[in-house]
Amino acid sequence: MKRDETIKKRWNKNYILILMLFLLGTFSYGQNWNDRTDGKEYLAISTSMDVNANLQGTSKNIALEIEKLFKRIYVRAEFRHVNNTKSAYGDVSVASGVHFSFFDMNESFYVGVREGAIFRNKKVFNTVGGEMGISLRLNKMLVVGVRTTLDYRTDLKIWNLPSKFVNSNYIKVGYVF
Repeated sequence: MKRDETIKKRWNKNYILILMLFLLGTFSYGQNWNDRTDGKEYLAISTSMDVNANLQGTSKNIALEIEKLFKRIYVRAEFRHVNNTKSAYGDVSVASGVHFSFFDMNESFYVGVREGAIFRNKKVFNTVGGEMGISLRLNKMLVVGVRTTLDYRTDLKIWNLPSKFVNSNYIKVGYVF
């Protein structure tokens, strides 16, 4: 009975995150853009970390990101290294989606999809998912942000565990070109 409750809690958490991504994406698509995204185009190189994993001490999770914001869309490439108690691994992912602004400030809300490859134990595994977050450009050269992701990971097969959705939360600091 306890296992069924755990599965329900995980499903509810994943369902809520997927629903939030869907609603945010739908809302952003239907939003009146009215030039709020003008002038928000930039290229940034950032470093990010998974807040939960690093603060709990279960793993060191740090990434280098290259991100380009266009007028209404963004693209990002991410190179991540994770060193946890079971093993160290790396992953490479790309993300793309829409970004928008509500407050006519230097903020950029975004929602998008991700796809990548996980390199673990000399094998390559797929990952695919979604993300949403906010970036705030503090000045002409500095950007900070927070992001949550939900990725379907297939690398757990090496421990004979089923593939599953994994939620991660990141903070980032970057340099704008």
